[in-house]
Amino acid sequence: MDVLQRARRELREIARALEGIQYRLLGAHASVPLSSPESNPLAEVDVTTDPVAGFHGAVEHILDRLGALVEDVLEAAGLAEPEEER
Repeated sequence: MDVLQRARRELREIARALEGIQYRLLGAHASVPLSSPESNPLAEVDVTTDPVAGFHGAVEHILDRLGALVEDVLEAAGLAEPEEER
């Protein structure tokens, strides 16, 4: 096995670990019920005064960035789906 193959294998393992973190974050997000303002689709939610909404917003932001990171790692490992299939 050459150096590049070992590096790609390591990237695949990193991607799996990051995906595990994604699932843990999803679980943390789901474990905190929506606040009253969040559950009302017509309400304006102020994350500075609603700590639950702030938590949900922060975790959602992390998940978005982490998802992009996993895609980048898989692309570097040579495992990304072709662009037209995404």
